[in-house]
Amino acid sequence: MDTLRGSHYAVLGLEPSATSDEVEEAYRRCEALYGEGALATYSLLEPEELRLARTRVDEAYRVLRDPERRRDYD
Repeated sequence: MDTLRGSHYAVLGLEPSATSDEVEEAYRRCEALYGEGALATYSLLEPEELRLARTRVDEAYRVLRDPERRRDYD
């Protein structure tokens, strides 16, 4: 969960030089990890922790997938 407290890049496990395709791929990986019913984290995180992780992943994705918002963020 510590990664989820970092930058949008850290949340998605990316470098700032990541391409838009890499952002999409990273988001899909995170969704599989933290998404509704994900078995990988079901027993490791409390429901509230999962909700916060999904919120953080979604926020990072919304910023990094949009070129203008990403430019402002950077």
